[in-house]
Amino acid sequence: MLFRRGGLAFFVYGFAKSDRENLRRNELETFRLLADEYLALDARGLAVAQAAGAIVEVECDDETIQE
Repeated sequence: MLFRRGGLAFFVYGFAKSDRENLRRNELETFRLLADEYLALDARGLAVAQAAGAIVEVECDDETIQE
């Protein structure tokens, strides 16, 4: 499960399609609420969430990506 806006990408939950076909309705609704919250964060909010361990910054090919 990924949601992205502009330069931000959040990887939240992943599963193999061989293990599970899709998300349940209540899970989808919860992830949509989470996306709204994360994507509303400004730079300070992202820094606070990262310091608290709620999100982890991931570097890929020498480029910084916010998770």
